[in-house]
Amino acid sequence: MVTLSLISVYWGLTKGAYDNSLIEVISVIINRDQENLLYTIIWDIRIPRILCSFIAGCSLGLSGALIQFSTRSPFGDPHIFGVGGGASFFKAFVVAGIISFSNINLFISSIIGGLVVSSVLIAILYKKDFPPIKITIIGIALGAISVALSTGVVSYGKVFPSQALGLISGSFSSSSWEILIYTLFVFIFSIVVSIFFIRSFTPLLLGDTLAKTLGVNPAKSRLVCITIAGVLASSSVYAAGIVGFVGLLSPHIARNIIGNDSKKLLFLTTLIGGVFVLFADQIARSLFSPSELPVGMITTAFAAPLMIYIGYRLKLK
Repeated sequence: MVTLSLISVYWGLTKGAYDNSLIEVISVIINRDQENLLYTIIWDIRIPRILCSFIAGCSLGLSGALIQFSTRSPFGDPHIFGVGGGASFFKAFVVAGIISFSNINLFISSIIGGLVVSSVLIAILYKKDFPPIKITIIGIALGAISVALSTGVVSYGKVFPSQALGLISGSFSSSSWEILIYTLFVFIFSIVVSIFFIRSFTPLLLGDTLAKTLGVNPAKSRLVCITIAGVLASSSVYAAGIVGFVGLLSPHIARNIIGNDSKKLLFLTTLIGGVFVLFADQIARSLFSPSELPVGMITTAFAAPLMIYIGYRLKLK
């Protein structure tokens, strides 16, 4: 993962519509020559994009792990369970040109939209210990409804296909330092809260009855898990739109490496999600440069075959 991260960062800093060497990148950053076009390209476009894609990927990976902990569903994913669709609802109005929001207002509205769907999940799961298959069916239904609403709003507006794809399938082309600050704040806050409650996450996998015997309040732990997951997923939608499969795949890869230890799993899942999205974004922007592919298309292309393999193994177990 370290090698893949370094390759992605090097790729992101030196390749694009304007190619340059790593020495040139270091030189313009050290000299801070703001009149130099390369400085603007590197400092205002490429670095924020690299950091935004990594933080958004980390957020999605951690969000997916938290949802899988709280629901005990191997198909737990913030976008499959509708959180991403809820967060994208207000952003769809902006993309469609129906309303105009500042970055901070769009960020807040994305969080609110994601938390609305999270609240529905919490209300359904708060008192009753549903089996994972029922939770998955409910989550998929919520996801379908929320994405349908966002798609309907975009269809109503007169937007370019690339704008619609950027929302529905993800794009970091609009990354900026301001967007990075908001997403980084949410990520750090969520990490702190997760660390505080981390001991109560693993018992949730055993079911409510056993969790209670271990001194864990399942309803409270589930509330914390889904709320944090909703905030994380919403911030990633604010930064890039809906990037699929990251929250679903990352926990499974981490679990196959280190097992179900909550501390190690959350850390590794977060890291895998960040590196995965960072690498996928470099492919998305470079494969048909200067045109860009949706980053969600790249993550799906990589993740879907792996999920088929993992699903096959789960079936055998």
